[in-house]
Amino acid sequence: MSRLGCSGPHDGGLRRLAEQTPGERTQIIYAGPRGSLSASKADDWVAIAPGTEAALALGLASVIIREQLYSQAFVAGAFGFEDWSDGQGRSRQGFKSLVLKDYAPERVSEITGAAKEKIVELAREFAKTKPAVA
Repeated sequence: MSRLGCSGPHDGGLRRLAEQTPGERTQIIYAGPRGSLSASKADDWVAIAPGTEAALALGLASVIIREQLYSQAFVAGAFGFEDWSDGQGRSRQGFKSLVLKDYAPERVSEITGAAKEKIVELAREFAKTKPAVA
């Protein structure tokens, strides 16, 4: 079963996914600030504060990186994942350092209003599901 995380009024796509045959159907996780038609069609609704979708995504990334649930081979050649030095020798923060420092589940819980345990659960489920779609 694959998972689809979505936020916003994606009712048409959700309806098609929700009507798939049970057992073959995509599991839908909706993250958004209000109970909407989209949220009602989802298998799970994660209530978050308005405008905090990006913080939630970075919190998921933090858990995935901290627990090494990602393909290290894939990111090995990706510029900007690890810290780097620019042409003048100045240190620059990479994505990995940023999310580990600023987007721990506890902090993301404060920002979004979602429970820390829910953030960790979503991140682990997302990381182990192949293919996962966000």
